Amino acid sequence: MSTVPVLEGPPHPDPIVETASLASVTPPDITYSHHLQDNLAGAELSDAQLETMLYAFQRFGRRLPDDSRAPASC
Repeated sequence: MSTVPVLEGPPHPDPIVETASLASVTPPDITYSHHLQDNLAGAELSDAQLETMLYAFQRFGRRLPDDSRAPASC
């Protein structure tokens, strides 16, 4: 089972399952500061959903040498 490092949002309502290969890798620290307080206050996002969004925002916010945004697959 996944360990969610995000301390905001209600617990995800369903069990979360990871493959062994994903579970064996330590995820990067989350450094992105979000602006989703209203969504969290309304319990619209679970902690696991927020974690996924934060990693995506953080990755997409990265700039490449030509100043374009990094794709999610880099």
